[in-house]
Amino acid sequence: MSADMNEPRIPSWLWRIVLKSSTDNIGERGTRTVLRRSGLEHYSGVTPKDDDTPSVSVNEFSQYILALFDIFGENGARPILLRAGKIGFTFAYDRMPPTIKVASKMLRILPEKKRVVTVVSEFSKAFNETLSTAGSVTEEEGKVVVEIPDCPHCRGFSTETPACYVEIGLLSQLIEAAVGSGYTVKETKCVATGDPVCRFEIEKSQS
Repeated sequence: MSADMNEPRIPSWLWRIVLKSSTDNIGERGTRTVLRRSGLEHYSGVTPKDDDTPSVSVNEFSQYILALFDIFGENGARPILLRAGKIGFTFAYDRMPPTIKVASKMLRILPEKKRVVTVVSEFSKAFNETLSTAGSVTEEEGKVVVEIPDCPHCRGFSTETPACYVEIGLLSQLIEAAVGSGYTVKETKCVATGDPVCRFEIEKSQS
């Protein structure tokens, strides 16, 4: 599968983490099978760099995710992608705008909800810049809502249920770093299911 070199590309560190998460869950043989199914067999046995170097295109990345769903189903794909998102946040944190770190460590005098909105907004800006997306952050009825109309992780394929577990993992760890536990992140709309946007709702867990 050829890729347009002008197309936005996934940072090598994230591609590396997704492949490692796959191998940890389904083994090297399983990962090779997914790579073949998605037309990325040339990555078999190759460890991507642990840096910001561009790697696979967003379309190639989405094809890898589709192959995970096709071969292992949602129950098999979910833990791989959630884990990749959570581990990815740890790596990405050092590369995020200073505002996120300040909000999570220094601005504890702000109301908790304000801190959540601040860190999610800054994360969305960084996500948009890195992957050439047009995501937005709003507040609706006590929830913080992230919408991505051109989500790079599920474009070009369809599923019966929302598929963007990498984003869920990233956002979950982001919120935990900023304000601690006690929040849920749920994808209520997904481009892969036919919706015009991928929509993530962040809200305080019901105690």
